[in-house]
Amino acid sequence: MAPSFTIPAVVLGRDWATATVGTRVRLGERLSGYAAVIAALGQNNVTTYGGQIGINYALDPPVATAKN
Repeated sequence: MAPSFTIPAVVLGRDWATATVGTRVRLGERLSGYAAVIAALGQNNVTTYGGQIGINYALDPPVATAKN
């Protein structure tokens, strides 16, 4: 059996937060675009951020008919 060991690494903070801020814009009757910025805050020696952009297109929903 091998003895236990440790390897020095980055010590991360115990308290941290993730924040996301974004917006959505209607581009047409069924078309919309969106953008968001994502960041992690409060970690020691760590920088985390990113972004997301995209387009959504809504398909025709199925038409439901009432049955008597």
